[in-house]
Amino acid sequence: MSFEADAMGEKRNVEIVDRELCHRGFFRLERVRLRHSLHRGGMSPVLVRELLEKGDVVAVLPYDPLTDTVVLIEQFRVGAIGAERGAWLLEIVAGLMEPGEAPEEVARREATEEAGLAVRRIEPIARFFATPSKSSELTHLFCGEVDASGAGGVHGLAHEGRTSA
Repeated sequence: MSFEADAMGEKRNVEIVDRELCHRGFFRLERVRLRHSLHRGGMSPVLVRELLEKGDVVAVLPYDPLTDTVVLIEQFRVGAIGAERGAWLLEIVAGLMEPGEAPEEVARREATEEAGLAVRRIEPIARFFATPSKSSELTHLFCGEVDASGAGGVHGLAHEGRTSA
């Protein structure tokens, strides 16, 4: 049994009964059997949850203060295949953190790779779990000052699915 602090800083119990690796590919999927403490006291029954693990993500909103504009990128996303508007989404720049990388380094690297932009000044906005009911992904969100006058074109890395230059 382990103890973790809740949102109010109080200690809560979490007991991992069993973990099973279901899939290891681009993402890792585990089935976790667990119990946790309840607000009313006592412990929950054993729950079974799937947990998607892929590591932390860094996202940066490229902002040009001279023109008061933001830069968005368009990318294909498999999770949106069935969406009414299609699987090509307008997004801010984002990417996975590699072991040993600082979030600010990733923000700068991804802005260059995905949008061809050099980030000047960078400010943290927030850190959050977007879908903690199913994923361990922690997002580090930044605002990055850029010169958007040269924005446009096709960017990205070939091994990440870019098909043209």
